[in-house]
Amino acid sequence: MSKMKIPDSFSQESKPDGSTVILKNKYKDMLQKEVIPYIKDPDGKAEKINKGRGVIFRFSLADNELKNVIVRQNKRGGLFGKIIGSAGCSKSRAFNEVVNNNAAFEKGLAVPEMLGLYINPKSIGNYGVFIITKEIVGTKDLPDYLEGFDRTDYAKKGKLLESLLDTIKGFHDEGFYHPDLNMTNLLAREDDGKINTWIVDFDKVTHKDSLSYKQRRSNLIRLTRSLVKLRLDKFISASDRLRFINMYLKAINKGEKRGARKLSYACTGSIRRHFLIKILLGKMKY
Repeated sequence: MSKMKIPDSFSQESKPDGSTVILKNKYKDMLQKEVIPYIKDPDGKAEKINKGRGVIFRFSLADNELKNVIVRQNKRGGLFGKIIGSAGCSKSRAFNEVVNNNAAFEKGLAVPEMLGLYINPKSIGNYGVFIITKEIVGTKDLPDYLEGFDRTDYAKKGKLLESLLDTIKGFHDEGFYHPDLNMTNLLAREDDGKINTWIVDFDKVTHKDSLSYKQRRSNLIRLTRSLVKLRLDKFISASDRLRFINMYLKAINKGEKRGARKLSYACTGSIRRHFLIKILLGKMKY
């Protein structure tokens, strides 16, 4: 694997077995000792967590600052991903995740701290890629968080919407676009009466000087479709979603009522198309 341009706070090392390790210098020695040797065979060394597209392992370390490390194997999503699993993973996409996640973290955005990559070549053009991040302790992804949510607690719901607004708008304002922004890629945690949220999974994230309104709009539509697809609209209603859209558009100085209605209609249309396709494919009943 050729030497790649990595952030200054990271270093790259090739191992005798052909694997490549890219680690944040601050934690390099600890990770080399307690995580890297056990990534391919973590049984007995880490806690196994089944989430999303694959398995996540949590390593508990002795370091007071690092403590818990999350290792996730990079896998493709969708139907293609179900067929090939972790095969065909791109090292360039994995590197993109390190660069953009680290850039967002250094800008102070609500994202986990990227610690590194472990890349193990399986065959020509085929890599086993493991993403290493610092755990944000005590968080749940939004689907899990909302399962314990009282939809009639409007004050708490307002805090959640405000937190999501700050997190997503801040992400957009700094030029980051997450084409797969969905409910499972958002984490939440309650801290002394406040709700904090984070964005995770930078697999496809891109970074530009600024985002167009079209890209911002696309992210909100994608997020809304995910909420309804996962049946979380029993907690966050259509009126709540319209409220969030209004909050977002007002925050970026596009708060005219017509714009909010158009975006709301676009969200509804995307949801209907999604379920129509499911019905036509026989994956759900009308």
